Amino acid sequence: MELSAQQEPFPHLRGGAGAAVLLVPGLGGRTDFFSAQLPLLAERWTVIAWDQRGVGARESEPACHSPAELAADVASMLDDLTGRPVALVGHSMGAGICQHFALDGAARIEGMVLSSAWAKPEDKFRALIAKRRQILESEGPAAYLAASARMSLPQSAGAVIDTDALAERAATLDVVEELARLDALHAHDLSARVSEIELPVELLAAADDRLTPLKMSEDLAERLPQSRLTILEHGGHMAPQANPDEYSSALIHSLERLLPATH
Repeated sequence: MELSAQQEPFPHLRGGAGAAVLLVPGLGGRTDFFSAQLPLLAERWTVIAWDQRGVGARESEPACHSPAELAADVASMLDDLTGRPVALVGHSMGAGICQHFALDGAARIEGMVLSSAWAKPEDKFRALIAKRRQILESEGPAAYLAASARMSLPQSAGAVIDTDALAERAATLDVVEELARLDALHAHDLSARVSEIELPVELLAAADDRLTPLKMSEDLAERLPQSRLTILEHGGHMAPQANPDEYSSALIHSLERLLPATH
């Protein structure tokens, strides 16, 4: 099923029918992060995906690194979907954006599926962020992107890292913006409030995720009153891309617990 490009309330892709699934990528993320899942979801629900501010179709907008402020994008899209049951799907800091929205807008959604998520960063996570920052500042964008790819992908996928694509990205990487994203990841901590989210929350985590270790998803599951954690065997931090079949199956199963299917 093809997704069509829409312009209001901001550029996004939309396809399917019925209850809606809003996909929220991590900071600096693009719609193509969920490219393997988009057509599958559109067979069952209305699926909507958009670029973060400052990238892709929204590159003319100022970038934003505040999950609380980016939650306003979710609110804007919901204003355009009045009357439909809606579930949010957020990955990594996209899951953080969804948490911020749910703290104030829970009445507008049926539930959430959050992958590679956390309420509070653990020491290992903070150390990885610090290491990535050090590489970017001392060795430059190419070394930083290569190291980030190694950390994000499962170890078994190391041989398939596209070095040409990394070199192309390195040539255009905005170092100041990337450092701001790392700072936002390091600072995200909703552990004092996340228990206020009483919505059903489905959590997905890969056992071999080195960037956002499984321990953080387990901690989040314990803090949420209505949560269920599904652990994928592998996929690393990039499970939607590195292990698309298992991730997509788990995602669909989770959404079926939250939303009525159209077909």
